[in-house]
Amino acid sequence: MTKNILKNIHPVVSDNRGENYDFAGNAAYVMEALAPKPDDGVRTTAKSIGVWPLPEGQYDPVLGTAGIPDGSSIFGLFDETYTRLHSPELSPELTRVSSLAELKDDCWCVLFAKSGFDYVIVKSDKPVTIKARTGSVTDYDYSLFAGVTGDNFTQIWSSAAKFRGCCASDYLNSREFAESVFDKIGYATEYVTDNLQFVRKAVESIDLGVPALILSPTPAWNLASWSVVVGYEDSGQTLLVMQSNRSVPMRVSSTVAEALLLVVKNVRDLPLAQVYREAIERLPKLLTTKTDDYVFGSEAFREWANYIERGGYDSVDVEGDAQWDSYTNYVCVLATNGSCCHSFLEKAMELNPDMTFLSEISALYRRTAEMWGGESGNNDSDSLEVLGGGFNVTNNALSTSGNRLRIVAKIRECAEVIDEVVSLLTSSLAL
Repeated sequence: MTKNILKNIHPVVSDNRGENYDFAGNAAYVMEALAPKPDDGVRTTAKSIGVWPLPEGQYDPVLGTAGIPDGSSIFGLFDETYTRLHSPELSPELTRVSSLAELKDDCWCVLFAKSGFDYVIVKSDKPVTIKARTGSVTDYDYSLFAGVTGDNFTQIWSSAAKFRGCCASDYLNSREFAESVFDKIGYATEYVTDNLQFVRKAVESIDLGVPALILSPTPAWNLASWSVVVGYEDSGQTLLVMQSNRSVPMRVSSTVAEALLLVVKNVRDLPLAQVYREAIERLPKLLTTKTDDYVFGSEAFREWANYIERGGYDSVDVEGDAQWDSYTNYVCVLATNGSCCHSFLEKAMELNPDMTFLSEISALYRRTAEMWGGESGNNDSDSLEVLGGGFNVTNNALSTSGNRLRIVAKIRECAEVIDEVVSLLTSSLAL
């Protein structure tokens, strides 16, 4: 027997799952399936960026390393105010493919950029206009989970730049962490480790129309730490799994399954305003987390700066294979937080009108985006991107004495801003 529920799920999260937010994206995917299906909703026009290649400095830096074919048209999955959109709709004459590697004439794909914004890449000589949906099918969406976990607020640093993941959720990854996140929104989870029970529970969940979260599968699966089962074949011996930025599920054998986390049911009716308020109240503690292996918040910036200053990257090829794991991962977290936390803060203020101080928190995070160099015309003249210490990092920029010191100083400025964030949160919340 074969069953695939992916086609029954409104494709919001599948079009907004940054691969650096495995837990938040996958958790939202499950909640989306639990939500009532909406009407088609409001559609608006996606922002046209231009035809690749674009002039230097006029595009999201991550596009430069994505391998976009020359002559492709680029559209941002956001409107003129940079409000995120989802579920792009193009002419039926154009075929959607899963990745840039499959892009050919009269085809298009969604590019999930690590900067936090997503793009539609189109290869066609025909005129193209893209309509996409605004809003969400559920209150428990990607933005909410990225806020409840603190991913969209928390700078990370791993000792000696050892790669541990792409966000706070990756650093905290465990069964207990996942259970606590769902508990914070009033949901219970069930954890299964026995293989036979794993298959049975996965099939039961799919038959109910609810995807199943997989936590920490064996290396044989070749999956990220979080994935979602959306279907099965052969009565569950083969599972259909969505992961990272895939638009179609991959087939994996259930015989190597190691663990499964299922969202079971809503056990507490928590007001959405409370969920947002409590997430904000947890931020000061999260942003001051410090262990022997990693630190968060302002200290993460300072440790990063110290590592650069003492020559930690002198023997690392930051322009080669080690670039993401050792350096641009941290740039991406800075860029994502500075650009993408604002929708969560706006919703928190809407639901909790007394939390007016959150507008100042939003402004402080936007300030870090200007220091990184991604806030359009408001960027610092000595932003990390200008200094060659952003997504465009080079070994020369990090090793040249004067420039190294300027990069270090700019990262320490980011630390000072997060100190202000923690101070403002603490005083405003009377913690």
